[in-house]
Amino acid sequence: MSDPTFFAKPKPASLAEIASWTGARLAEGNAAYVRIEGVGPLDLAGPGDLTFLDNKKYLGELAATRASACLINPRFADRVPEGVVALETNEPYRAFATAVAKLYPAAMRLEGPSARRRGRSRRAHMCIPPPGSSRA
Repeated sequence: MSDPTFFAKPKPASLAEIASWTGARLAEGNAAYVRIEGVGPLDLAGPGDLTFLDNKKYLGELAATRASACLINPRFADRVPEGVVALETNEPYRAFATAVAKLYPAAMRLEGPSARRRGRSRRAHMCIPPPGSSRA
């Protein structure tokens, strides 16, 4: 089986730091010092990982996630399973992209010849949508 890792493990960040980066609200104040060491989708995230929920069709995966924390719209926050810290935000997808960019800065670095020109490299790994924009 191939290794799904694209980047080296990030320097761990606290949920307080992630909340600061994303503008998310920590549902549990005592969880501010929980350390995040990676990211993943709801179904694959485990202890130490951050995940997100932005679509109600994934509520089943939310119920089974083993992630340490989840960026989530406040309307779904009551569905976060025990043991998973909710970070409430009206834009979970954007907040997740922001957190990933902070945790994995190499993902935002332009590579190749187009890195010398204005614009985005064809090899750029991530794009953070502007606030209020549609993902579609």
